[in-house]
Amino acid sequence: ASIARGEAAPTHQPIETLAALRSMPNLIVLRPSDQTETSAAWAVAIERRKTPTVLCLSRQSAAPIDGSSFDGVSKGAYTVVDVESPQLVIVSSGTEVALAVQAAKETGVPTRVVSMPSWELYAEQSAEYKASVFPAGVPVLSVEPYSSFGWERVSHAHCGLESWGASAPAEKLYEHFGLTPAAVAAKGKKLVAALGGKAPAVGHVAL
Repeated sequence: ASIARGEAAPTHQPIETLAALRSMPNLIVLRPSDQTETSAAWAVAIERRKTPTVLCLSRQSAAPIDGSSFDGVSKGAYTVVDVESPQLVIVSSGTEVALAVQAAKETGVPTRVVSMPSWELYAEQSAEYKASVFPAGVPVLSVEPYSSFGWERVSHAHCGLESWGASAPAEKLYEHFGLTPAAVAAKGKKLVAALGGKAPAVGHVAL
């Protein structure tokens, strides 16, 4: 559940749950974006013999995403949409990956889109692989309709929630909290203007 529950109001919009799950030791958390990633997430859950796994699935419909990868899920994060010499990376998980793909078309700068279904699996990858996904110096904008807590490990700004949700139709809440392609693209432009090609290794910056 998330703010997509709309009229269910904040008591049924647990924006802190993913951060809490991701903080638990020896737990693999996966939030897949579409059917391909969901199948891959199930395979990870079966194959991991020494760690429990949580699959965070959407109640919303999710169309297949061009570029989604069964094998990519096992690495925790991978490029869904690539461009030559990216000036911005938008990273997301779950159904918001589709939002990120659309936003990337509206930024006005070469923008890579990364799907990050699992922080824990990504943490297991080599430094070389991580650098291939998030190039040094390139600003990273994360998108997820939950708390931003933890995203500062890979991103420099976040489109999500810094407060509890609200009671309104889901589309109104997504607009209110800046989770639309136009709002994400606008924040991406602002991030590029602030950091250019000199983004720090980690940490959110004030915009």
